[in-house]
Amino acid sequence: MEKLNIGIIGLGRVSQIAYLAQLVKNKKINSISICDTNFELLKKISNKYNISKYYSKYQKMLENEDLDLIFLIVNRFFGENLAEKILKHKKKFVLFSEKPFALSLKRANKLVKLAQKKNKTFLVGYMKRCDDGIKILKNEINKLNLGRISSVDYNSFDGNSFDSQEKYIKYNFKKISKKKNTAELKFLNTQCHS
Repeated sequence: MEKLNIGIIGLGRVSQIAYLAQLVKNKKINSISICDTNFELLKKISNKYNISKYYSKYQKMLENEDLDLIFLIVNRFFGENLAEKILKHKKKFVLFSEKPFALSLKRANKLVKLAQKKNKTFLVGYMKRCDDGIKILKNEINKLNLGRISSVDYNSFDGNSFDSQEKYIKYNFKKISKKKNTAELKFLNTQCHS
């Protein structure tokens, strides 16, 4: 199999712990290009993972690199607009977006139709489905014979099963005005794992 050229847009905690830490070890990857608007974070990640191809603008990365696969791992408020712009790009690649890839069914359908029209593969990631911690928790719950679990209360914890000892580079993220109510966003971001 030919080695892949990977692009990653968004370098926050999930990108660092769930993606980059593994991708840099993968022998099937030829090169990794990274992109984030936070230049300080971008430089730190570049140094930490020894990545020489880094960009503060995704458009420059798309123009300058021959990417086979792009991971879009950004704040939920930015994902759908970036996905739309990336899908419209002339180059052929696979776009993999973290959840939620849109904040409404209407916008989700629009992105799916755009990907079909542009003949691009557009994947949405729910990496927690494969998380060992979630699998163990489900098995333990099933042993209790409580019946069918229809929902989980995430108010008591953040739904995060990453090892808290995992080291990642923290960053200052700009506050964004919330256009949706908090309960709806919480469901889109966390409850989808349930």
